[in-house]
Amino acid sequence: MRRVQAAAVLTAPIVLLTADVREHSLLSLVSHGVVAVLDRTTATGADLADAVLSGANGSAVMSPRLLGTLVAQIRGLQRDVLEPLGYTGPGLSTREVEILRMLAEGVETREIAKTLVYSESTVKKDLASIIGRFNLRNRTQAVAFALRAGVL
Repeated sequence: MRRVQAAAVLTAPIVLLTADVREHSLLSLVSHGVVAVLDRTTATGADLADAVLSGANGSAVMSPRLLGTLVAQIRGLQRDVLEPLGYTGPGLSTREVEILRMLAEGVETREIAKTLVYSESTVKKDLASIIGRFNLRNRTQAVAFALRAGVL
């Protein structure tokens, strides 16, 4: 998968038909474009066609057992990697979330800085970073993004 992705030979979602999936490799497979994992010993032609169509439509297909394993791996990343570094699931730091929360409440930049004990320029820099990082147009879109991401 790494070689295929590195060569940029394939940009479409990948359906993996295999007899064995190492559960520890699920997250890596997903990061390399795999959207469906089917057991080749039990999958039918209809299953394969459904997986291809689902992948093309932005959905994913895998057994409940594999899906449970993948969710557990994502939770582990959140708990063991992101949270200790101060990041939330959508990639916002706890400070950024607090700034956006206050912004959503209508608090002005000066007051946000005073409340959080940062300089105004730090708050403005953080807001500009969020807007740039997520290709947003303004502070209102940043708040909307945080709401949709479930951090506010």
